[in-house]
Amino acid sequence: MTGQKGVRGVWAGLVAAALAAAPAYSQDSGAAPAPEPRFTAFQDVCVEARASYATLEAAAQAQGWAEAEVGDRPELTRVMAQARSFAAQGMTIRAIRLFSREIVGGERGFLALSNYDNRGQEVIGCAFYAFDAPQTVPGALVREWVGVAADDWREQPNRFISQVWTNPPSMPGVAVFRHMYLQRQDGAAPDTVAGMILSIVATPSTAPAPTE
Repeated sequence: MTGQKGVRGVWAGLVAAALAAAPAYSQDSGAAPAPEPRFTAFQDVCVEARASYATLEAAAQAQGWAEAEVGDRPELTRVMAQARSFAAQGMTIRAIRLFSREIVGGERGFLALSNYDNRGQEVIGCAFYAFDAPQTVPGALVREWVGVAADDWREQPNRFISQVWTNPPSMPGVAVFRHMYLQRQDGAAPDTVAGMILSIVATPSTAPAPTE
């Protein structure tokens, strides 16, 4: 079994490779409407507001997300480690922020927003976590939402699913989109990241601001 540190390294390496081929962000394009509340919460910020790190922050606050702290959930320690792992790929961390809000039926969701400099290119990350989600959206429905088959797909019904897309055509500017679900097992460490995870790593437009 691959350890948490190994998983972070593989994920960061995959992102670094995908970033080199990521097309430019286009404000007029995006995936189809999200199929359920957790997806809606993810899409409203991470997909629709991916033009820049600033637009991610603004969208999160507009959607009622409040700033969270690492100590709010044991799992957030590993979430922050994942966000910081990109530094090992030569990226400079500019900012990482955590947010939280109620999603459905008292269940809370968490957002991790991150901003990096990749040798002069801005890179943004937006990850949604529903640690207490009792189940995930079926993999086939997620693939329909994205519009193409996943580049990497692994599934164990009712226990585990992992789907990764690199440079999905329906989300220009997105280098990697990931959908994961891991059922929490009895005896798991408190900081084990389980539940539903939806995340993107993107290269927003770097066009200069208009001058007066």
